[in-house]
Amino acid sequence: MSNADTKNALFHRDLSYDYPLIVRGEGIYLYDERGKRYIDGAAGASNVTLGHGRQRIADAMAEQGKTLAYCFATHFTTQPALDLADRVAKIAPGDLNHAYFVSGGSEGIETAIKIARQYHVQRGNGQKHQVFRVGAATTVRHSARWVSQVRRGCATSSHPCSPISPTSRLATHTVARLQGVKENAT
Repeated sequence: MSNADTKNALFHRDLSYDYPLIVRGEGIYLYDERGKRYIDGAAGASNVTLGHGRQRIADAMAEQGKTLAYCFATHFTTQPALDLADRVAKIAPGDLNHAYFVSGGSEGIETAIKIARQYHVQRGNGQKHQVFRVGAATTVRHSARWVSQVRRGCATSSHPCSPISPTSRLATHTVARLQGVKENAT
């Protein structure tokens, strides 16, 4: 039974689309209630890049859940986070020897912007405040929440990446437009 056949409280992004009801995942595949198999091409956006139904991952999650479900990284750290950061630093190229963990793309981009801003403020370059984003203007969604807060003047001066002006510019460029700039410069 699809979601169009039932009334429920879940609000979907596209009210005209009949979303398949997924009941399980296995590797790169999703299966609906009728047994139809789909390739999960959105897994990267949904943070399932290692696949569904991986027993080793499920066991590690269950084991960690018995000890600690979550720990706010702004105030505390955990041994699993320290261990994972060491593993990432060892395989990262060049001098990339530190890790900062986030929950997904938007938070990653937002954090990178904040770290860059904090770096310049702490070095006395507080006038640096422009953020350039590369991608199609209609599809780039990462960092949109934080940038909109900055644009509305909601970023507070108590934040380490502040002061940042609500008049800071966010320029969204398509790759083609940037290539045109590069070609014209040569």
